[in-house]
Amino acid sequence: MATLAELRQCCEELEIDSSNLTREEMEDNIRSIFDKKYSNRKYLISADQFSEILLKFVTKKYDYYIKDKEGNELKYNYK
Repeated sequence: MATLAELRQCCEELEIDSSNLTREEMEDNIRSIFDKKYSNRKYLISADQFSEILLKFVTKKYDYYIKDKEGNELKYNYK
């Protein structure tokens, strides 16, 4: 589970105004914006453009998977 500070950082990275949002609203907005921007892409995008916190959140909370150039799944797990 992501902390509130981590959720705020994810919102900031995705340009979501999180000042008046609850935890659940932040989680939902992160998912919807991430889906709009990055799902169904024809071209590969670099995981380097995302913070590790954002990648951990979407892979843990929403079962996304991130692959490297060779097709190997990258693991971002909360400890």
